[in-house]
Amino acid sequence: MPCRSTQGRPARSLAFLARAQREGLLDPAADLEWTRRVYYALIGEALHGPGADDAPDAQNPDALATRIVNTLLYGAGRRD
Repeated sequence: MPCRSTQGRPARSLAFLARAQREGLLDPAADLEWTRRVYYALIGEALHGPGADDAPDAQNPDALATRIVNTLLYGAGRRD
């Protein structure tokens, strides 16, 4: 049985992503299941990836959340 803290997490994250898609933040054709997996991967890398503890914003949850969401929405491309 999964731990209580993870129950319902995929459904909540898919609902979050569906809302972002409805509001035009995500492409209408985006695969939300794949996007959810990418979102989780970004969270994992931000928290546990190489150099995660040495990053300037490693102890700042707001900065990490901003970095994760910006990467999810805009990728690593230029933002003019």
